[in-house]
Amino acid sequence: MTRKAIYLQEDISDANMNLGAILKEQGKLTEALMHVQKEIGVSPNKQAPYLLLNTLFNECDLTSIKQAEIRRVLGLLLPRKDINHMDLFRAINELMKRNDLIELSKSEHSVLTKDCFHQLVGDKEIVNALRLLTFNSSIWENALTKVRKDICIATSNDLIVADKSLFEFTTALAEQCFLNEYIFHISDEEIKAINKIKFDSEPDKINEFKVAVLACYKALYYLDNEIPYLLNQNSKNKAFRDLLDLQYTEPLQEKKIINSIIKFGNINSSISKRVKVQYEENPYPRWRFTSHLNENKLTFSSAINTEIKPNRITFIQQKAEYNILIAGCGTGQQILDADRYEHAKITAIDLSASSIAYAQRKVCEYGIKKIKFFQMDLLQLPQLKQKFDLIECCGVLHHMQDPEEGLSALLDVLDKDGFIKLGLYSELARKDIVKARKIIKSKNIQSNIEGIRWFRSQIYSGKFQEISQLQQWSDFYTTSMCRDLCFHIQEHRYSIEQIQKLLAKFNLNFLGFMLDQFSKEKYSQNYLQDKRQLDLNNWNKFEQENPDTFRSMYQFWVNRS
Repeated sequence: MTRKAIYLQEDISDANMNLGAILKEQGKLTEALMHVQKEIGVSPNKQAPYLLLNTLFNECDLTSIKQAEIRRVLGLLLPRKDINHMDLFRAINELMKRNDLIELSKSEHSVLTKDCFHQLVGDKEIVNALRLLTFNSSIWENALTKVRKDICIATSNDLIVADKSLFEFTTALAEQCFLNEYIFHISDEEIKAINKIKFDSEPDKINEFKVAVLACYKALYYLDNEIPYLLNQNSKNKAFRDLLDLQYTEPLQEKKIINSIIKFGNINSSISKRVKVQYEENPYPRWRFTSHLNENKLTFSSAINTEIKPNRITFIQQKAEYNILIAGCGTGQQILDADRYEHAKITAIDLSASSIAYAQRKVCEYGIKKIKFFQMDLLQLPQLKQKFDLIECCGVLHHMQDPEEGLSALLDVLDKDGFIKLGLYSELARKDIVKARKIIKSKNIQSNIEGIRWFRSQIYSGKFQEISQLQQWSDFYTTSMCRDLCFHIQEHRYSIEQIQKLLAKFNLNFLGFMLDQFSKEKYSQNYLQDKRQLDLNNWNKFEQENPDTFRSMYQFWVNRS
């Protein structure tokens, strides 16, 4: 019927969108991509087609798509602030030949005269992406590290003339370095060059290009004493103004927000105190923009059913307003995701004031209201004397001293008809992480930036060959995420059998895993009789056969029995 409607009237609103969604469900992603783009042509101001296009672009086989088409889609998606740009890295990775990146990274001499360098600098989509998302691959990191080094040294010796393209590329590279929290290796030669550039800066006239080069190594916010006049710089260059906003103005805003955060209860657990310190030092994760549904909000049931399908919940008590708890809100991405629920009033808690300040700034930026923030340990939740209709707690319990005590605290504040979304680490999927943690402990590698850089350099050099697969984890490519991945002071991991026992102990119903469509279809093919995909015994067998299924973590919904 949808195809017939399009045939009769090609520009009918929502028809191509609906067909694209149907094709996605059927696994026909390339065809779905075509129809969603047609929908954007018909309804360019609607949000839903862009969100679906972003999802499709992350899942489809890009090798079958011409580069001109990839660039066209990137041109539609990169400027938007309501999508998760990290989903676009696979597409960005198609824009530069692997051999060119290798040439940039392995050159013993300066790359600044090479054709591949000029290609990189002049690539509009790559430059825009550098500002928005972390480039999570070793080959990109090595290339960008070498490019940064050569620009820095040439600048310190006044051997470089920055035209518009090079200036904008360098500001974008500085934003990339800020987003990955300066995880790139820094050589002794660069340290000398940095000091020379600082010495050359004049207080009465800022050389914006030199400032951008310095910003590739240290956030401008921390250069306040060395360049105290920076905040008053009235730059005519938008790229430089954006850099100032990211590295100077926004951290200043967060510092002011910290003083206004409501602190509730005490943090008594020694583990919780140490976890708090980690996330104060490295708020996790750092991000620019993320997916945010600002039109056609979802009912609780439709939102949950989307994640647990093919299972479905059929009844949720209708209320004028629903209380939602984000237990461990971090830097706020979960809050923006939870804003998709209609009639929602959100409470967000976290141990880290730095993380909450980041989250609160982003929430204000997106214009989201009805959010209450508390800096607190979730063990103190019962003292809030409030019940919640829905709780999301992903990636938190497994970092507690006693995860079961944490789950008990969540259940104490869950309404009798409420739902909880939990996220727990998989023992099977994190075998490489377990090996890494043993190496870190045996060699007493510190969890500061120097220790993390050294640890990663040993992996790159092949010294820790047994954990070389860590380079396949996207979390390996920023400081806070690498620290969270390998250096966390507390980590519990689970098997599906252990999750079964946990749910039985607390009388909880398993409602379904939140998983990619490919994994659910593969499970369905193997276990046809489990139509609703709720048999955890089968899922345990499936994970043994497909150990990377829950690579991120187990994410699943439960309610009371």
